[in-house]
Amino acid sequence: MFFKSTKIPDVTWRSLIVGSFLILPNCYWVVQSEVVWGTTYLTIVSLFLMLSLGSSVAGNNFLENLMLSLGHGFWYATPENEWSKLFFRFVPDWLAVKDRTVLHGFYEGESSIYTTDYFMAWVKPLALWGSFACVLIFTLLCVNILIRRAWMEHEKLSYPIIQLPLALTRHDVFSRLFSNRLF
Repeated sequence: MFFKSTKIPDVTWRSLIVGSFLILPNCYWVVQSEVVWGTTYLTIVSLFLMLSLGSSVAGNNFLENLMLSLGHGFWYATPENEWSKLFFRFVPDWLAVKDRTVLHGFYEGESSIYTTDYFMAWVKPLALWGSFACVLIFTLLCVNILIRRAWMEHEKLSYPIIQLPLALTRHDVFSRLFSNRLF
């Protein structure tokens, strides 16, 4: 063999705990940056590590698009485009918000989500889509676990951009990494 086989260390509990604590402030920072300030879209270029996965869920390209899609077809349906005849029968009641009075408050404003009718119309589709998103994210993490070894050990596809976050998860990082003048 020409290449020396090196064992990549397993994920440690320390890295999971640190990543879990960093997800909430990072999601707050992403929402402030993308929604409030409108300056950058951090989740468009994120790597799918633990913290980046939490960031991508909080960013503009995940939940915001889902929220806007739940009632879009029913609000913008007109007799001219015939959407009600073409596809309304294929959309179950639990999948989207169909009530135009509820959608009027969402699209036109001057209303509150905290009324019982509005809240009950939105809670079921959001709960079901949120459950689907959790299952999808868990499934993608499982696929990532399955293909990680083949990518990193057999095909040697370790990308240079991952080296810094990987080095930050090591035990003796602060003594070696931060004393390195190049860093």
